[in-house]
Amino acid sequence: MTGREVCRQFSDLMSGPARQWYHQLPKKVKKSWTELMEQFRVQYCGKGVSMASRYYHATQRPDETPLDYLYRLSVAGLRANIPYANGTTEEKREHVEHFIRTLSSQEADLASRFTLMEVADSVVLEKKLRARQRGLVHQKKTLFGSNKFRAGRDRFEAMLSHESAEAASPSG
Repeated sequence: MTGREVCRQFSDLMSGPARQWYHQLPKKVKKSWTELMEQFRVQYCGKGVSMASRYYHATQRPDETPLDYLYRLSVAGLRANIPYANGTTEEKREHVEHFIRTLSSQEADLASRFTLMEVADSVVLEKKLRARQRGLVHQKKTLFGSNKFRAGRDRFEAMLSHESAEAASPSG
């Protein structure tokens, strides 16, 4: 199979924005598998983007909890040599502020609370986010009931109603 044929098959597998991206490429790129793969890596794999740029342009994803986002942002910071863990008090605070600024709009209330609390570093921030996540899980269990105990409670209530029905019925 020639490079041109591989490129054609590759384009047939694409859909949506990836297909649109492919169609705007110059013809010489579409004919060369090596050039096409290079362009693809740059576009979709972050090749050529510095680690610092990834850190400073990171934002919370829609499917990500604030705690998961903090972990992802912290890893990006480590890779970019951002001294948020062992740096000065100011550098630690800047990491927290960057996290707060880049939270999704659905977390605006949380961002406001963290700003008011003046969280000093990512260790304290992580503890607060863990506590919040535990609280949300507990709140969900109280609202909807824990599945773990529901079955036992239902059996107990059925047993009580059966016993009260037997006690109320005349025995022969």
